[in-house]
Amino acid sequence: LLRGDFAARANAVQSLVNCGVYTPAQGAEYMGLPTPIEPEAHKRYLQGAMVPIDLIGMAQGGQNNAV
Repeated sequence: LLRGDFAARANAVQSLVNCGVYTPAQGAEYMGLPTPIEPEAHKRYLQGAMVPIDLIGMAQGGQNNAV
């Protein structure tokens, strides 16, 4: 199985971490780096900017101003 070049693997791992599929620690391990010991590196993260369009006003702490 081909692993691709470094840039392709790094972009794939970054996408998987940003989508919450991998933890940052899993991403580091996949790239052959030492496993981070910080507890935060073993949690899954998601981008908070993605919310349903009808909840945009609520997400910003205001009223629902969706069209």
